[in-house]
Amino acid sequence: MTETPETAGAIGFLTTLELLRNALVRKATGQLVVCQGETIKRIYFRSGFILYAASNLTSDRLGEVLLARGMITRDQFDESARQFLATGHKQGTILVRIGALAPKDLFRGLIAQVRGIVVSLCGWDGGSWHFIEGLPAQEEIVSLRLHPAGLIFEGLALIAADPRWKGRWDPRQLELRPAAAATIALEHLDAPDIARRLYSLIEQGRSPRELARLIGRDDRDTAALLYGLALLGLVEARPRPAAQPAAALQEPATATAAPVPRDGGEIRSLREKLSSQMARLASLSLYQILGVTPESDPDTIKRSYIAIAKEYHSDRFFRPEFADLQEAANAIFTRVSQAYSTLHDPAARAEYDREVLRLTTPAARSTAPPEDSHLAREQFTKGLALLNSGDIWSAIQALRWAANLAPRNPRYHTWLGVALMRTKKRLHEAEEHCKTAIALDNHNAQYHVHLGQVYRTGHLSDKARQQFETALRLDPKNPGALKEIRELESPPETGLLGLFLGK
Repeated sequence: MTETPETAGAIGFLTTLELLRNALVRKATGQLVVCQGETIKRIYFRSGFILYAASNLTSDRLGEVLLARGMITRDQFDESARQFLATGHKQGTILVRIGALAPKDLFRGLIAQVRGIVVSLCGWDGGSWHFIEGLPAQEEIVSLRLHPAGLIFEGLALIAADPRWKGRWDPRQLELRPAAAATIALEHLDAPDIARRLYSLIEQGRSPRELARLIGRDDRDTAALLYGLALLGLVEARPRPAAQPAAALQEPATATAAPVPRDGGEIRSLREKLSSQMARLASLSLYQILGVTPESDPDTIKRSYIAIAKEYHSDRFFRPEFADLQEAANAIFTRVSQAYSTLHDPAARAEYDREVLRLTTPAARSTAPPEDSHLAREQFTKGLALLNSGDIWSAIQALRWAANLAPRNPRYHTWLGVALMRTKKRLHEAEEHCKTAIALDNHNAQYHVHLGQVYRTGHLSDKARQQFETALRLDPKNPGALKEIRELESPPETGLLGLFLGK
């Protein structure tokens, strides 16, 4: 993985897997074009998810896929091909119209087509790739929204049977443990059950040499699954430390203090810089985040984005001594990528200018406060819907936009805090947004309940109780505060009942 979001490169063994991972982590929107000889395949992404895929190979065409899977007959295929040549209509549409497929079966067929194209690329070793920012007109592509993680694991299942995989990545020579600052939660991934089982065993401290036996797979399959977990940032894989000489083990411990790391000054400087940037983000416009102006041209915006993205990219903070900085760096990198995603798209940039920048004029402020921003309300509504559906990471993205577009609206901050809390990885950021909501409206009992829930998730029971009691002073019948107080006062369930209740 490179330090900056590259836009082109060569295809080597495992490269496609890395490109899928990078698109997911970067929440990329655009087209990944992969070429090998005269073969050209394209994967379309929006916010890191796969919308569609296309190929110039006959075997990858929808009709061929449907025929190969037995979803249509040869006669139906031939008739749809004849009508396609005569009318130019899409073959899938024709198959539905002539009664060969139900709409739901067409959708299943499209998913199979896209999965086949993407997974086939995972075995490529040779060729080139380039990434094109932005998508074609919506009517030109189908929006499926497939999670790249599931396709990464499908690709790895294919690769595990490839002779080139043997010995390429040997987990037995590594120390494996759950990542301390994973940017993606396992429960939000389209990962196979066997990968989840492996992750659970790693959490239990099982050694790499035990894992294949415990999951009933051979070493190559197990190594491929572990590689997928490491590639997605869920598992840290580090070389085993060399054994110390016996004499060194027998030396008495000294009372001297541990030496200050040579890069201690660098770490302190980065920590101060990241803290300052995090504090300012909510008050910055998208132009300010990228260090450009509304008059800047697309090339200037792109150059600025690449420079800033390089500074905050996760690879820079991959070293163990930077572990506590990774979360803040990822948050800033995400905001920078979001800003670029909007400003590099002419239509999105124009909408942003209309809905947000106009609010900075004195006349606009007197008639249309930021809380009335149409775009902010739209993102907030979208974020709540995603949160209710369980898509936490997409909800965070939408709610963060709302809070950034209307930073004086406490509802946007408190619900962003709730979404962040549910990841259980960003409790500090969740606390800050809930505190911001309370600062903006200290008399809203629900905001105190949300902050209390953040503290309770972080096992800070005393702080949580203070917030719930404050909520009850403001609203003695608040159901959320009453429920939380009861649960704080109830002893935890033990035994089998406790296991079922998740206590």
